[in-house]
Amino acid sequence: NDPAALPTILAAADAVSQHDQIRQAALDALASLDDPAGLPVALRYSAPSSFARTRPVAITTIGALAHHDPDKAFAALSALLSDHDLRSVRAAGDALVRQADPRVLPLLEHFAQTATSDIAMDQAKRWLKDLNAKLQPTASP
Repeated sequence: NDPAALPTILAAADAVSQHDQIRQAALDALASLDDPAGLPVALRYSAPSSFARTRPVAITTIGALAHHDPDKAFAALSALLSDHDLRSVRAAGDALVRQADPRVLPLLEHFAQTATSDIAMDQAKRWLKDLNAKLQPTASP
């Protein structure tokens, strides 16, 4: 978690490597570093033009860095719920639930209503259960 590592990590995020492994490691490092400069990089690599195995890593990084720009992260993650890649959809849903943002509830309800497979329906139910648990006020002793 050394901020001096940021330039090296940002350069690694743009490196070409077999199976995109260096970029994926850089995205994980950006999430760990928790620097706002990582969010635009994660957003870029969450796009459909990125390697299919890299996108979920980038999406998870968006979730980890969302507190730096909650509205931008929410918009990106929300749009990814309707993505064609199931790994990306799962990563987006997981990241949205972790945010514990009430705006996510209608999105997940819509996802559940329009799910076209038993797997997607089951995932939606789990997301809704987890989100509702996070949104419930905790009882004071």
